[in-house]
Amino acid sequence: MDKGTVVELTITDMTDDGKGIGHIDGLTVFVDGSIPGDTVRGKIVQDKKRYAVAELEEILTPSPNREEAVCPYFGRCGGCSLQSMKYEAQLAMKKEHVENKLTRIGGLEHPLVRDIVVAGEEPDLHYRNKATFAVYDGPAGPAVGFRERGSSRVVDIDDCMLQKEPVMAVADAIRRLIEQHKITVYKEPRRYGRGRNQKPPKQSNTAKLREVTVKACEGTGEIMVVLTVTGKQLPNAEDIVYAMDDAINEVSEDYALESVILEVKKGDIHDFAKDYIPLAGKRTINDRIQVAGRDLEFEISGSAFYQVNTNQMTRLYEKAREYAGLSGEEVVFDLYCGIGTIGLSMADQAAMIVGIEEVPGAVLDANRNAVINRIVNARYYTGRAEEILPKLLDSEDKLYADYLYKDNLRERSKVVILDPPRGGCAPSLLETVSAIQPDRIVYISCDAGTLARDIKILQQNGYVFEEATPVEMFAWTMHVETCALLRRRA
Repeated sequence: MDKGTVVELTITDMTDDGKGIGHIDGLTVFVDGSIPGDTVRGKIVQDKKRYAVAELEEILTPSPNREEAVCPYFGRCGGCSLQSMKYEAQLAMKKEHVENKLTRIGGLEHPLVRDIVVAGEEPDLHYRNKATFAVYDGPAGPAVGFRERGSSRVVDIDDCMLQKEPVMAVADAIRRLIEQHKITVYKEPRRYGRGRNQKPPKQSNTAKLREVTVKACEGTGEIMVVLTVTGKQLPNAEDIVYAMDDAINEVSEDYALESVILEVKKGDIHDFAKDYIPLAGKRTINDRIQVAGRDLEFEISGSAFYQVNTNQMTRLYEKAREYAGLSGEEVVFDLYCGIGTIGLSMADQAAMIVGIEEVPGAVLDANRNAVINRIVNARYYTGRAEEILPKLLDSEDKLYADYLYKDNLRERSKVVILDPPRGGCAPSLLETVSAIQPDRIVYISCDAGTLARDIKILQQNGYVFEEATPVEMFAWTMHVETCALLRRRA
């Protein structure tokens, strides 16, 4: 199909990044701005061997599930993709996507997928406890907001229906500071040649702003601001801190700025941070949640992963507890444990929680969180789970195994919790997990595709998929969290 061809088609599904999917003569066509049930007219702008991309020109017949988006930035901002779809249709589509991926990728026939766990009948507003704002300073003035859909351009946003008011107040303060020339925004350098001796100029140690991350804890009202910068010396640091503090205090009595961190990155914005430097206040902030009637408190550092929807996080962890089916006698291996939140939320039902995490800072946070909650039956180890796990279960490896053997815990029933990043588990880890033969595996995933892929591998290694429950963590977006249960084949 040639570029420039005008086509008419009916949208039947959506991609994971929110593009409508239609078909013409067996060719898949992606149309941004459309939803299932729409009949649209579009112009082909990309023509590939197996698919085409069309630019939406007109919605000829709107879907019965279409409604007016409530956000003025919808369609430009890359944050939400489903605001033009009725909420019940969003939920049905998300559940169907989980089912389809478990079938198509996981090889499961008629997988049991429970109804999606929601916060209420209507989509949650202002549910996010974290925002990462892109910044830009150009001829038209500063922009503080989110990336434009399908582009690196920054959409200047003064309000967001997913973010809390004090979080947006910080963004407003940053915008004013840029206007007042109290913050300098980093600009990507020009590309240099490929010759071995051609290097970009040495960067100054003066901090230039690249991103702003705001974390707001609902349970305590504590706020942390992480300024991602290029150098350690931040001019006007005191003015910047006071401006953000004043902005928060103007809009809320329930939240307070408790921590400001400099995240120093000298390479690509996606590189791991070189340094985390406390600029003002505490090194960490604390949040409180309640899981299955138990009050828990977690210490969160600037680099720590923490679920972005606090209310739904508690429902997710309660589902994980249910699937773990603990009686008090089991050893729970919490892999990709991060700062320990999932394992600690079920420690009262386990003989012991053993967490393994590759990021050293997260392991420090996890051990600290066990202490804060007076949990004595939790231990955390730094390293790759596929390497550490066999050592923990090797009676000859005294460095790791002494504590496990103290109360004959090695022989007790085992439950494994998997909560990997979006890319899923390493194949070697899945082999290691299968080899230790846990009775149950609880797999939490933010990507149903990699979840299905890994379930297929686990099924080939002696495990049976029982069921999965999607949890609505990211209203108005295509993302969904899924909690799945597998049991060892008898």
